[in-house]
Amino acid sequence: MKKIIFLPIETETRELDAKLALASKLTDKDTTCLVGQHNVLNDLVHLFTNGGTYIGKNIFLDAMQSTNDIYNSYKAHKFSILWYHEEGGIYSGDKEKWRIVLEELLDPSRLSSDDHILCWGSFQKDFFDSSRSRVPSTVVGGYRFDLRQNSTLRKLIEATSRVEEKDYILVNTAFSNGNHHIPNQVLYKQDQESFRSNKDYKFRLLDEYSDDVKKMGYFCEMLSYVMKNNPDKKFVLRPHPTESLEFYRNAFHEFDNILISNEFSAVEWISRCSLLIQNGCTTSVEAYFLEKPVIDYYPFISSHGVDVTRGIGLFGKTPEEVNKILKNIEYSQDIKANKEELY
Repeated sequence: MKKIIFLPIETETRELDAKLALASKLTDKDTTCLVGQHNVLNDLVHLFTNGGTYIGKNIFLDAMQSTNDIYNSYKAHKFSILWYHEEGGIYSGDKEKWRIVLEELLDPSRLSSDDHILCWGSFQKDFFDSSRSRVPSTVVGGYRFDLRQNSTLRKLIEATSRVEEKDYILVNTAFSNGNHHIPNQVLYKQDQESFRSNKDYKFRLLDEYSDDVKKMGYFCEMLSYVMKNNPDKKFVLRPHPTESLEFYRNAFHEFDNILISNEFSAVEWISRCSLLIQNGCTTSVEAYFLEKPVIDYYPFISSHGVDVTRGIGLFGKTPEEVNKILKNIEYSQDIKANKEELY
């Protein structure tokens, strides 16, 4: 009897390539992997009465605010859950805030003894182990970041990339807390209302929203400056999948040397770029393993910002500093800060 493995996808542009590479490692004559959108896989579970393995986090769709309905449907069909939050541990704030994030993501007591927690690093493992849950945990790292030379994922990206542009400066933004809400403010209001009883979270949500709005303004200022001073260079702005494209298209609609797109996956764009500019984004880790130069643009340091990736590339605080760096930047294997947190 064949083993069945479900590999759910939440955001295609972020996960599909890596999930296909992972499936190629797991599939053999005795094992079948189903890679698909998580809701579709949920609808298929009733077809597999002899059980299987589910690798992912979408059994709890809204983290710990969700019910156990999806989880129970898998357990009713004899599935074991390998719970895995595959963001790579790139969280905002300091380690105390990382603990808050992990607490919101999973309560291990909701899992069963035949389940398992897969961790991106020792910090996450130590946190979940401290709950003294009956569910074991193992550090497995982040398979999305297995982009080293000759890796399956890197070969897949190089062979199938849909990006036609080459030799451009890629600017990846991760301002979804702010830009996700700008086109429709009622979404932000609904988020606040859903945490009416949690005052700390409401203040945190407001602070993160304000931070993102400020960072977007700084990024537009920086992009305007470097485009003006480098008219012969091409720029590609790729927002986070949950950000609004319209904000950026309205801001830059009269500029000829910038393309704004959320098509394709981040690694496809990174693999063809000559340089990445980022601010607290997992794409900086992917760029590092793809051996691309990185500029960390941090116009201000925030207690709510994602600072763990600062140090992968060269640091710039002003548009002038960014412009000076991009003139002669080269890839460096040396991580200049936060080394402990990244390993």
